[in-house]
Amino acid sequence: MILDSLLGMYDRLSESEKKVASYILERPDDVIHYSITEFARIVGVSETTIYRLVRKLKFDGYQSFKIELTKQIS
Repeated sequence: MILDSLLGMYDRLSESEKKVASYILERPDDVIHYSITEFARIVGVSETTIYRLVRKLKFDGYQSFKIELTKQIS
């Protein structure tokens, strides 16, 4: 599960990645509606940071991450 994985790896993330992870953990229902550009702007990080975190979660890209997150929170 995505949220469990984020909690498990949280301490090993960079500061920027922690900002993204925290937002996902606190507002998963919001994240599924954002493009990667919107999400980066809202959190205050680069799109690359989000992509890097998504890859650490073993997803090919942001879209596949959002699809799986949607399934898990519904």
